[in-house]
Amino acid sequence: MALCSGAALCCEDMCPPRPAHVAIKASINAGVLTVAIAAASLASAAEPALDAAAEGSRDTESSTETAEPATPHLLDRFTATAFWFWADGKVMPGLELSGGKDWFQLDIELAFVALSKSSPDFDGTFLGNQLGIFAMFTPLRDRYYEVSAGIGADFYLLWGIQSEVVERALAPRLSARIWPLEHVAVTLTARAYPVHTSGLDLGTRRDGSDGSPLLITSGITWGFL
Repeated sequence: MALCSGAALCCEDMCPPRPAHVAIKASINAGVLTVAIAAASLASAAEPALDAAAEGSRDTESSTETAEPATPHLLDRFTATAFWFWADGKVMPGLELSGGKDWFQLDIELAFVALSKSSPDFDGTFLGNQLGIFAMFTPLRDRYYEVSAGIGADFYLLWGIQSEVVERALAPRLSARIWPLEHVAVTLTARAYPVHTSGLDLGTRRDGSDGSPLLITSGITWGFL
């Protein structure tokens, strides 16, 4: 009795497999197993990298959320100037501090005032101090130069003569500054006294002769911003 149809075929359940079939099936199984092991290894190796990337993304988002906006600076320039008043018969070294932003700045001066020669009117040569305060407008400002114009007041505290003597003047002022180096400049200023107390008169010398109507200073400036 035939168990399967056809003399050259055998049923898979009833006939033993041939040796070639067994080798092919074993090779297929081994290949599948190798692919599965390789895929598992790749997945295991990729997990730390994915975790690190996710952690970095969270840190970036956190830093972006907690970052505070930059605080605007009150000043964009600050300078100190050692200067000399070119006043006839006077020795007047001084220091100016200046701070500003954009086109506007505030200048504060303090100078010592002395006579270049002794006076018969009083003993000694030291007279007192000059204090100047100016609001300046700077329309021309570049890396190598700047020009400012403004108005302020000069106060002469002549406590070397008498403690209560204070001379005052309204002072329009012009300033020019050249920057040959990034943080070092040469500064020139000129001012007039259109309104002043009786002890100040730029156009008249002590002997009554005519003098310059302008008071000139020159100095060296250091920039800190």
